[in-house]
Formats: sequence, C-alpha cells, structure tokens
Amino acid sequence: MTIWGKTHPDLDESNNLQADVLLGSGSVQDRDRDRSLRDPTTAQHFLSQVAAQQSELPEPVQEFVGGKAYAGSPSEGYAAYLREVDWANQEYARRQGYDRFISDTDVSRMDLAEYDRHFDEKGQPRDGVLFWRTSRSHTLDDATDASSLSELRHRGGRA
Repeated sequence: MTIWGKTHPDLDESNNLQADVLLGSGSVQDRDRDRSLRDPTTAQHFLSQVAAQQSELPEPVQEFVGGKAYAGSPSEGYAAYLREVDWANQEYARRQGYDRFISDTDVSRMDLAEYDRHFDEKGQPRDGVLFWRTSRSHTLDDATDASSLSELRHRGGRA
C-alpha cells in the first residue's frame, strides 16, 4: 500500500506484512535498525561510528570489548555490546577506586535529579564518581585572561 507515494516500511512489494513484523521481532526501533543494517554501506557506517565511540573509552575497556562478535540480530548484538561496555566501564571505575563511571554521553541523557545525584552545584563529580570526558565534551570558557580574572577577584568580584 502506498501513502503519499511511499510504501509503508512494514509491507513488502506485494503489500503483505514483512516477516519481522509477523514474528513480533522486538521494538520498532530494533526492527528498523536491523532492516537498515542489511545494506552493507549503512552497516559499515554504523560500525565505524561504534568504533569511533569505542576509541574514546578507557584503554582497558577497549581491550575488553574490542574484536568480539555478538550473537543474534544486529540490534540484539548491539544491545549485548552496550551492556558489556557499561559493565566494563563500571568495573574500570571500581578498579580505580570509584563507585560509578559516568561519561559525558551519560550526562547528556540525564534528567536534572539524576545529574544532581552525581554532580555538585559547581558541576564537579561527587565523591565516588569517575567522570569520563570524550570529544563530545566542551569546557565552557568566557575567554577572560588570567590577569583580568585576578583583578576581578582582587576587587571582590566572582571569578
């Protein structure tokens, strides 16, 4: 069936539901990801993005998850990979003497209450939190030079 000149993605060329819909294979997002990754170019692009994200993790985490193959559909394999990355990150934090590993990607997904649990009013990680910055992180800088900051502090301003 075409709607506004487009075929619905859950229908095949004969307007029958595709097998993955009939078999109830997970969420719509997983089903769409699995379909899109059938294309070798899309799959290669996805894998290169995963590799780029992985390259910014701590070395021991990269060594732990690197080169592994995950069973199941692409979505099932990716979910298993993400669980292993999370476990390895948390284990890395524990071995460094922290209770929790939080990356800047994690922060971007937090609501305010969760952020307040892990960071203080100055935005610094609370005790026990290992905050891992990647290339996503941007340090805010008002570009005020050190001499001007010193003068501002001397005059009683905040800096």
